[in-house]
Order: sequence, then structure tokens, then C-alpha cells
Amino acid sequence: MSSTKIKSDNLINTPFNAKAECLRNRRNYTRHLSREELDKRFPKQKCLFEECGSQLSTVDSLIKHLNNKHESYCQKLLDGHYDQAMAELPVEVVIRFNQQRRGQNVSGQHDDAMIEQPDEVIAGRHHQPIVEEIGQNVAGQHDDAMIEQPDEVIAGQHHQPIVEEIGQNITSQHDQSMETGYDVAGPSYRESTIAETSENVSDDNQMEVDPVDDNDSESDDNDNEFDELDKLFEKLSLPKSKPGHQAFYNSKVSPLCQGEREFLKQFIVELSEVRLKKSIPNAHVEELGSVIAKNFQKAQEFPNHIMDIMARYSSSCYLQDQFFEMQPNYVQPIKIPTSDPELTIQYYSVEGILRSIMSQHPSLINIIEKEKRLQFVPENERKNFTINNELDTTDKTMFERLKGKLRVEIFLDDYSFMGKRGRKFLAGYLSCSNLPFQERVQRDQINVFLLVKRPITKVKNSMNMILKPLVREMQQLEHSGIKVKKDNGEIVEIQVILSKIICDNLAQNEILGFSMGFGKSSICRECLTKREKYPSSRLHSILDSDEHNLVKSGVKNLVFRDCILTDLRGVTLSNISPPDMFHDLFEGPIIKIMNLFFWTLINSKKNNLKLTTKIIAKRLESFPLYNGKILVEFEKKKFLKINGNGVQKFECFMRLSEIFFDEFEKICDNEIDILQFYEHTVSFCRLARQTEFNSNDLKDLDMFSKSIIDSFVHISNQHEYMKFNVTYKLHKLLHYSNNIKRYESVHQISKRYGSSMGCWKSPADTLSGRIALRQTLPSFGKEVSKEGWIKQTTVEDKFWNKETNRFKIIFVQSYYGLRSKIGSEINEDRLKNDHGNDAEHYKFIGGYLVTNMVQCPMKHHVHHQVTLEFRYQSMILTLTFLKGLHWIELSEQLIRFVPEILQSSN
Repeated sequence: MSSTKIKSDNLINTPFNAKAECLRNRRNYTRHLSREELDKRFPKQKCLFEECGSQLSTVDSLIKHLNNKHESYCQKLLDGHYDQAMAELPVEVVIRFNQQRRGQNVSGQHDDAMIEQPDEVIAGRHHQPIVEEIGQNVAGQHDDAMIEQPDEVIAGQHHQPIVEEIGQNITSQHDQSMETGYDVAGPSYRESTIAETSENVSDDNQMEVDPVDDNDSESDDNDNEFDELDKLFEKLSLPKSKPGHQAFYNSKVSPLCQGEREFLKQFIVELSEVRLKKSIPNAHVEELGSVIAKNFQKAQEFPNHIMDIMARYSSSCYLQDQFFEMQPNYVQPIKIPTSDPELTIQYYSVEGILRSIMSQHPSLINIIEKEKRLQFVPENERKNFTINNELDTTDKTMFERLKGKLRVEIFLDDYSFMGKRGRKFLAGYLSCSNLPFQERVQRDQINVFLLVKRPITKVKNSMNMILKPLVREMQQLEHSGIKVKKDNGEIVEIQVILSKIICDNLAQNEILGFSMGFGKSSICRECLTKREKYPSSRLHSILDSDEHNLVKSGVKNLVFRDCILTDLRGVTLSNISPPDMFHDLFEGPIIKIMNLFFWTLINSKKNNLKLTTKIIAKRLESFPLYNGKILVEFEKKKFLKINGNGVQKFECFMRLSEIFFDEFEKICDNEIDILQFYEHTVSFCRLARQTEFNSNDLKDLDMFSKSIIDSFVHISNQHEYMKFNVTYKLHKLLHYSNNIKRYESVHQISKRYGSSMGCWKSPADTLSGRIALRQTLPSFGKEVSKEGWIKQTTVEDKFWNKETNRFKIIFVQSYYGLRSKIGSEINEDRLKNDHGNDAEHYKFIGGYLVTNMVQCPMKHHVHHQVTLEFRYQSMILTLTFLKGLHWIELSEQLIRFVPEILQSSN
């Protein structure tokens, strides 16, 4: 029987078959090429009719176009009148098609058709609909025959559909099964499949299987095994009913009429089909479905055409992207070629990103205006010395360069797809350091301004070429600034400046022009100490920010290349690159310190701890870390190796006292050196992670860094077979206090923008477009006022006194492992599970623990613990401060409350 519409198999032996083949190739490479490369290699196909010339991008659109626009041509194809159908096409198209057919080999005449429609050709059915490849875009396709009946053609059964395996490729085994008429898995499997799907066989009837010939069976044991399997399959085939499984269906769906139930059935099937075939996570489907369902219910209050528009946007990511691209805060990535063809830059306008940040934080304008009236105060003249932001610097030239300007800090980091042997990319992130630290460290507060695929071959001065667009735009902003309108309508000009660039040591040396090697002949760029003197050097001072020390040093072969950043106003090699604790410590000497720690315990004859490498590895792997489990091994039975990211390694190190709780009690009595080594490293890490420092904190940093290197050198000499030396990362810890005085504390930011990709052919191009859309999202949120920086909380009203605008009582803990959001409700049992024995030091008020706030000034208690006791209503609450733990204020009104507590501690 002829259908009213043609299918793709009707295009075989017609000029349109070549068009369909090109469109199939285009579809197969959609996920691996960018739009530009896809249109270049596999362009859209034009309709062959002269009066038409429509651009077609998929096989579905081609078939739909022919059925809708060229009905007479399609009808002649369906009726089998190929000559009359060819007569409707242009003469040159017919001549070219006939020439191509004459030039083809007879044996290869239908090769393409065999590849694209294997089931039809093998089965000998030229007039049955074929199955399009799973994953093809079927938006707008309403052909029920193509979607509902693909299996009839494959199985050769016109009224007996079988279950189609999702994503299965056509193989030689499948071809063989189609030719012989039985499945490769065996006749019994095929018969059981047909019997299970038959409408005439009831659930209670038993399937009849042909008896197995004794000659074909290997042994009686195999027969018994098959009998057991048959019994098992019989049990599995019985209907299962669990209590509560059908409660919702019975209460909501069953009472509906037949037509309503059928509609819901089709809706659930289509929704689940997309989720299962596309392998979409359940959480993503549920979240997206809830958004659509909620808004469609609200849309009933509006005219019907609102729902039609919503339906179009819901089914088209292209329209959604277009909407974002129309927004004023949308920053489109620019593709910038360089002199080297392998180096192409995806760049976002810094001015556009800064305007978006200022639109979200309009109070920045007034803050910058007030900063212009500030005066520099030397360190020895400050009454309450604290380092809280960049303007607390003790360097006068840095202060004058940064004050009263919109300060831009950038982060550069390399990451790779598919491991170390995969493709390597450089990403650049941007934030505004005028904002408080808490307002510029979350993922949605970080903006990407640069994305580059690293060339395979080495390119001379590649980093200068990569940073050149940034430098040129920053020079324009330094000269003309950004003109913005204040709330009163006044237009002001905001000056912009680059405050610092943060990256790992290798990238810093590459940017600044220093040697990119850290071997025996290397030199510390901050104090000019040679590598061979690292074990004996305890120098804390660093070079002046104006490069006078660097010029007078006379060190040869120190700077090998020019640094393009020095083209910016006031930038030198010594005032632009602060240290990054994430790379210096988390991904640096922590593993070596853990090696020395464990091998000292293993070889200790005093403690009798009975620790082995297997016990240590098993204990570390089984402990539930906050940032996920790790894999541990000892290479060559000596060197500890942890497979995990830097944060996981850091958390594991900080929580060794919990992982090896019993062993630590025994260590305290005997191994004083190794215990002090560990405790001082932990204290240094906690101090360096603060956002506010006083003079005592900086002195403690100097003391701890010196102690760490002393212990490292001493214990390494006891384990000479490990050949551990003081590296540049470990030596840099000596300079942390002075770097904090100059730059403030610096922390690594998120770099997980490329964790999920759908395009592996040109990921930089594809990812840059998606990031541009993501960075437009915050512009739809509410404006964040200056007061909102401090008072954003969800603590219940019963703990807040609205009359005095103060908390009735509050206490805060800043232990590293607790990173919950402000006001998050924490279950006490979960806290104990996550933090072991430290949980006994946490007291709760109504189940709430407040964290991540701004630290208030107070004396840092390092060498002892302080217990504070005070009354709240009829209860006496006790707080215990351990080493490195601090009070944190919630708002400025707590200043009166904090001294009372501090006074009680004295």
C-alpha cells in the first residue's frame, strides 16, 4: 500500500538520495565540529527544484519539505512513476544524475543505500519505512509511522513489534541474523521473545521450547543450568506489585476517561524516551520539568498565545540563546587570530564584563569615589594593624596605584581534556577586587575573559601573544575609563587598573619572562636566592615593588623575555604576581610532608604502632572526605601517591588526626619532632587561608614557615633514600607574610567550566559561546547592595532582634571542613560523621551554625585553647577555641557584643 507521504527509502535511485547522504554526514559530525567548521565541511543542501532553492540541514527537514512543497513529485514516487517524477526536475539535474549512474560500478551502485538503510536492503523490503539513526533531531517531525513502527521492518513482522536496543550499531552478526531468519543469540531466545510479546499468550501460560538434542548439548550439567535459568526467567516474567508503587496512578490517573489516560500515557512515554535515550541525569530532567510545569500553570492567567510562545522557547535552545544575545549585558566572544595559525584566541571584552559587574553592584561607584580621599598610613603608625583588602597594603607605591580605581584581578590556569595526553587549554578568569572576598569567589561570580587552545608545537612568545588583546584593551580603559551613570543621573568616569595576575609558578615565570626551569641552576624571583641555598636560607624579605633590587642585583640570565604586562601603567615584574597557595602548598610539598610523616611512624621503634603501607592506604581510601574519596598507592612500596585533585589532598592532610586518631595519641608521647612538623604545617595552612590578618598572624606565618623548612630538612636527612630536597614551592612559604602585606591574601578560584563538553573537535570555540550565555545569567538577578554583603542570612527570626537589629546570641566556627552556606541547617549526627571527634566542640542554637562571615579583629590563640562560658536565657553555653580557630562577626552591630565575650575570656 502506498502512503500519503514519502520516506527516506523512497529517495533511493533519485537525485535527492545524494542530498540525503550529505545531510546524514552533517548530522553525524554535529557534536564534533563548531557551527563554522560544520558549514564549511558539510554545507546545508539546496532543494533541486529551480523555483524553490530552500536551505535544508537534516534528512527530516528534506523529507518534510518535499512532502509539503512538492506534493506532485512525491505522489509520483509513491505510485512508482519514476520517469514522470524525474521529468519535474530541471534538465541539468537529470542529466548529471544519469551521468553519475552510468559512471558507477554495478556492484557498488547501492553501497550508500546499504550503509544508511541496512535493514531494508538486507530484508529485501524497498517500500517499508526505515529507522533513522538514534539521536537524530526529530523536532517538528510528526510522522508516526517512522517513530512508532521501526521494529516491524527489522523483525519482518507486520503486526508483532519487538523491543529495539537503543544505540546498537549494525554489525555483521546482525546482518547474518537478518539473512538466516533467526537471532544470533539462538532460536530459543527468539521464540521466547516472540512468545512474551504476543498478545494472544496469557501471563499464566507456559512457553513451549523445542527439546534440545543430546548431540548438541555438551553435558547433563549444562541441561540443569538451562533448567535453572528457565525457572529464573519464569519468576522474572511474573507480574510484580509492590505496595505504594501504583498509589499515585490509581488515585490520579485511573479515574480519568479513556482519552485522557491515553494522552497521559503518550506524554509519559515521550518524556521518558528522551531521558533514557539521551542518557540525561534524573535530577536534570526533574529540575527542568518542574520549571516548565510551574510556569505553564502560571501562564493560564494570560491569553492563550503566551503558552504558544512558551512552548516555542521550551523546545528551542536556539531561541533561548537568541534571547540572551539580545540582552545589554551579553558579552560575545571574539575570535582573534595570531601570527601563528595554530594559536587562536577566544576573547571577551573586559569592559563589557566590568559593566555587567557594576550593574549588579551599583554601590561600587560610591565606594570608588570615597577611596579617592584615602591617605596612605605607614605600617608603624597604624594603631590597629590589619590586612583586609588591597588598600591595606604596606607598600605606598602600590596604594597610590590602586586607590580610587576599579581594580581587575585575573587568574590564568591550564587544564586538559582526556588526561595529560589530551588537548591542553589555557583559561583566563576575571573578577573585581573592589568587592569583598565573599562576593567574588563563587562560580557565578567568576567571569571568563580568555580561552585558548595551546598549540602542539612550541610558539615563541606565545604568552605575550595570548595576553596582547587584554593589554591593549586595558590601556584604552586606563586612558579613557568607563563612563557610568549614578542614581542621581550624574555621569562619572571610573578609572580601571589591573591589580594582579594569579597563576601557578610555571605560568608566572612564562608571563614575567623568567626562566621556566626550577632545577639546580634556578633562582627564587622574590629574593634572588639560588636553588642550592634553599635548605639553609631563612630569608623572609622580598624585592621592592619598583624593581630597584632586581636591577642592582646584577644577576645574569634572570630575565629571558620581555613581559607585555609592563606596558600597563605602574606594572613591574615585582608588583603584579602574588603567590597562590593552591599551587604552592595544596599541589606542592604536602605529599612529600605526608611521605615523611608516615615513614617516620612506620620506622619508629618507640611507638609500636604496627602501621604498614597497606594499612595506611586502606585507612586513607575508606575515610569519608568532604570533597570525595581518593585512591592511594605506594609506588615501589616507598612513595605515597594520592590520585585526586589538590583540594582532596589538602583535606586529607588536614584531617590526618581524625583518620589516625588512636595513633596520634601515642605519637604525642614520643615523636615530638614529627608531631610538631605536622602541627606547624596545619597551623600555617589555616593562617594562610584567612581573609584578614593582624601583626600577630603575620609573625606566626614567619615562625611556622621557618619551622616547617627546619623540620623538613632535618627529617629528610633521616630518610635519604627518598632524595627529598627543598623545592621552590616550599621555599616560597618563607615570603608569605611579606606578600600578604603587599597584595592581601590570595586564593585559587574555580576552574571547572570545561568539565562537561559536547564538542571535542573545537572545544574552545564551543565552550566560549556557552560561557557567554552563562555569564549573562547574573544580570537577571537582583542588585546586591553594600548592606547585603554582610546581612545576607536565612537564620530564623526567633534568633534576630528586629528592634536592636542584632542577633540575640551568636557564635561562629571557622574550621576548614565546615563550608556550609550562611544559616544552613546542619544535622548534628551528620556533623559528627563528617568531622569525627572535633564535633564535640560545636554547640548549636536551634540547630543552626553560621559560617563564612567576615572575621572580626581579635588576638589569635595558637599555643593554647580558650574556653568561653556565657548565659543564654536559662542555659549555660560553652565554646572551646582550638588552635587556629576564630570568632567571626555577622554584622557591624556585633562590635558591642564581641568585646563582652573577649573580656570574659580574659
